[in-house]
Amino acid sequence: MKHSLVCNFEKPYKYMSSSVSVATKIANMMIHKWGGGFAYAFVAMLFVAMLGLGVIAHAADEHITSYVPSKQWNADSLYVDRGGNIGTLTTNSGTVRLVEVNSGGNITNYTVNGGTVSTITINSGGQLSLNHAGGMINTLNLNGGIIPYFENTSGGGTAKQTINTMNINDGQIGLNFGYHLNGNINNLNINKWTIAISSDGTTWGTKTQHTFRNQGYTGIPRTPVEHIYLNGDGINVSSITKGGIIVGVGIGESGSGAKVGDIYEYSKIIAGGKGVTPNFDSLTPTPGIRLIPASTAGFSLEADVASSYGITILKTITLSYMRKNTMVSNVLDSLMKKNFRSTPSKANQPKIYEQPSARTPPGAPPRYAPQMRKLATTSRQTRGKARLEKKFLSYEKNKNHIGFFAPYGGHSYFSDASVSRAHEFVGGGIGGVQKNLGQKGILGGYLGYEYSYTLADVYTQNINLQTHSVQVGATYFNSKALRSKSLREFYFKGILRGDMSVPFFETSTYAGALKTQSFNYGFGADARIGTAFYQEKAASYIAPELGISYDLLILPSFHLNKEFINQANEDYPIHLWHFPQINLSLRGIKSFGKSGSFRMFWLLGGKYNILNTQKASFTIANLQSKGDINLPIAYANLDLNFVWSIHKNHELTLGYGGIYFVGGFSRQSLQGFSNALSLKYGAWF
Repeated sequence: MKHSLVCNFEKPYKYMSSSVSVATKIANMMIHKWGGGFAYAFVAMLFVAMLGLGVIAHAADEHITSYVPSKQWNADSLYVDRGGNIGTLTTNSGTVRLVEVNSGGNITNYTVNGGTVSTITINSGGQLSLNHAGGMINTLNLNGGIIPYFENTSGGGTAKQTINTMNINDGQIGLNFGYHLNGNINNLNINKWTIAISSDGTTWGTKTQHTFRNQGYTGIPRTPVEHIYLNGDGINVSSITKGGIIVGVGIGESGSGAKVGDIYEYSKIIAGGKGVTPNFDSLTPTPGIRLIPASTAGFSLEADVASSYGITILKTITLSYMRKNTMVSNVLDSLMKKNFRSTPSKANQPKIYEQPSARTPPGAPPRYAPQMRKLATTSRQTRGKARLEKKFLSYEKNKNHIGFFAPYGGHSYFSDASVSRAHEFVGGGIGGVQKNLGQKGILGGYLGYEYSYTLADVYTQNINLQTHSVQVGATYFNSKALRSKSLREFYFKGILRGDMSVPFFETSTYAGALKTQSFNYGFGADARIGTAFYQEKAASYIAPELGISYDLLILPSFHLNKEFINQANEDYPIHLWHFPQINLSLRGIKSFGKSGSFRMFWLLGGKYNILNTQKASFTIANLQSKGDINLPIAYANLDLNFVWSIHKNHELTLGYGGIYFVGGFSRQSLQGFSNALSLKYGAWF
């Protein structure tokens, strides 16, 4: 026997309970036919393959001993994947090339009594407890997984064992008598390790062990760990990656909490061990914390609302609200026009041949006063306008209502320099009805629903935000013909809107899982005036618009509960953000063909956000922060609609809406865009 593995397989699935007995029968048959050596080798490969595929099942009470063959069988490696759960794994002698635990895999107790283990790797989502009592481990990689228990000594802690290289690339290590690591580690490379400062500078600097130092093995604590605790000088820190030590604040290991203005010394970040000492370049703050170099010996810290998780949520919700308003406005804009033909009263029609001038000589052709000639011109304009309206509005007979429904979908992106980036995917629909009030205008109402899914990252931390929202509003449009040589029309239109959103926020961070849900409310109004210039020969018109709008966004208070270790919870008060805006746009319609069955509607506009800086505040642990939150200064808006009159009184519109916004002229300013497609169905009745 060259090397041995002793495994206990635990917590299997019942429907696979016969797998072990089948494998045992195969083993007995092969031992009888070929002898023990080859049979043991085959059985070892069989069990490893079955474990990697999650096939080992109802064998909790089975104790299976097998032997790892030489490298020629390519089976000196063990992979534990999702569903793989090994109770006890023991290496007594020989060489094991690789033990790898992946997401969902677990080795409850891996004991190395002798031999050589070339590499142990614990990837994100995997767990392995290590008891190194003898032999040699060349490389240990922690790649986002968990080592609940780490013991690198034997004889009750009297004899140190050796690991040649250990790479910390993120993850967590439990505490053993108040220490993360013990024994001898020739090269400890720290690429990503998180701590949470929970004491004032003086108290923090005196700690050499965690609070659990007298409680033996404690596993992963649910209270903050303020230092990297190394037992003795047998551990050599060879390197620390730039920004490799993540620094946050905790709820207070000693109850005092971090203190603004206190100096935290670099040399005390790693308690114990020897080798490289961290400096300011070694540190990265968690979201919501700002680190300040206080001296060559240390740093100070303070809360930073601008980089916090919650403000990213609020900013994302705000940008989504603004995007949604513009997108809904785009859908409505092709309908917020003259949707019903003019029906001037016959009593008001000019009777130009009944009122000749009193100074006309007897027998001479009648001469008309200037006002009569003006009325004649107006009558010609009215007839021309009626011809245009028939092309723009292709319904038949007299109709006084129009109903519509428009599903839409889109994608948005924004970037706030190196702090945060987000992709938003949206889908929804809006429907409504308008009623013709004659000379009093056109009154309408609408109701909409939208679902959005946002993927954001803050300082490389992924955030998921799912939002359900309902919009309700009223629209009004009225126009008045202007008398002039050319056909013109003055108009006014307005929107009253309300919005209720229910965002659900979730993320997996340095601090574990974060979840919160709240209700947000928005109310707004939009008023615009414009003049439509008709071109009868071109069957089109063009209309410049000027408007103002105002929105109030109510962002209720919420709490971010960090369910795991290393970070304090965050609290955000209610925020009321006001958004007055100035709108300028140019819109037009072009009709194609004699019947006007095909039309194109377009709009090009811009908005200036007058209050583009809002106030925000939050509390993390015992630290508070207030600051300015920068939002877009200006928006550019493009809307294209292609209309097809598919049947009498029915039309179908394919629309594109684009929004482009900037927070300034600097490359570091907030920037983003949104693109959406809609398909609108309208019917007169």
